[in-house]
Amino acid sequence: MRVSALNLARTCRVYASPAFLVFTFSTPIFGTNLKAIFLFFATATLLTVKPSLSKAEFKWLFVALIAFTPSLLIDFYFLAHGYNINLSGAFLILSVLFSILLAHRISTSEFLLRYANLVTFLTIISTLLYLLVRAQPALLNFAIGYTYYDFPGQSFVVQNFIILDHSAVFRNSGFASEPGVFQMFINSAIAIYFYYQRVTLLRLLILTTGVFTTMSTAGFITFFALLIIASPVRYRALVFIIAVVASSQLGNLAADQYQRKILSEHAFAARYEPIVNAIDVIAQYPFGFGSIRYSQNLEILNIGSHDSYTQATMRFGIQGLILFIVLLLRLIKRRSWIVLVLALGATTNNIFMFPALLLFLFVDWKRPQTAKVH
Repeated sequence: MRVSALNLARTCRVYASPAFLVFTFSTPIFGTNLKAIFLFFATATLLTVKPSLSKAEFKWLFVALIAFTPSLLIDFYFLAHGYNINLSGAFLILSVLFSILLAHRISTSEFLLRYANLVTFLTIISTLLYLLVRAQPALLNFAIGYTYYDFPGQSFVVQNFIILDHSAVFRNSGFASEPGVFQMFINSAIAIYFYYQRVTLLRLLILTTGVFTTMSTAGFITFFALLIIASPVRYRALVFIIAVVASSQLGNLAADQYQRKILSEHAFAARYEPIVNAIDVIAQYPFGFGSIRYSQNLEILNIGSHDSYTQATMRFGIQGLILFIVLLLRLIKRRSWIVLVLALGATTNNIFMFPALLLFLFVDWKRPQTAKVH
């Protein structure tokens, strides 16, 4: 749906611009509560710019209301009984509402190509900073300190390093909170370029470097799946070339991941137990646990699973999971291969925390004859 040039300018200039979506809601520098406040004003701005709702917006908002109502009622109940206000639940719901509104108030191709160009530009800067700090670790002494959940970190604003056991984790987190999140942004840019047939060899090499420096298993799987399934024919040979060049690295990475995440009893338990506990919670509360109760019991019940599927079901119930899966199936039907990024990324990350990624579920994936944005 196209809006007037004035409304589009007002919408995209600050609140709905790719830069605002990508950086503000992916950086670990800002806490969830602050992000929720940003998102509230961003959503309010969209409604101010264009107060009336289209038929498509009304439909999706109605569906979202049905999905979220049980969780909201549970949260209101606990608020009434003196529990602390928790903004993480509000952030997740606002992410969905904002994505629905924004998706139907922008020129889709223009916005997405600008998004992909921005991610490519940030990937260049982030990866250069990453390589520089790898070569000169002492530069971390000049970085900004922050806390990501319970982990300390050092940030150069567009390049972040998580510190574990007083040592930096030298995987490329880029402008995002962690490498697994950064790979989703990079792979989403690749998927957009493929979809609009705007990929160039230079762009692909830049983004490939970014993916490889994240050393993310999900990132590699998604990247090769995109190359095999969605890339233009002229780039299919790159699959073989990259696989050969990176074979030793991929082999070492696979062995390292197997050693650390499967054979390591502590690391395996840290990933396996929260999922099992989450399934127990889902079995007891099939219509949702509520965000306030989730936060209160996160550590007590050890339910901090990273994937989107159990997160959506615990907080919002089976109806929340169904909504998410239906949205993914719509992408497959429209042959929008960004579904690979979201579906695979959702196995290791909660994408509901990133409106820039959640937006892809609602935009109108109709490929234009020509794309105007370079």
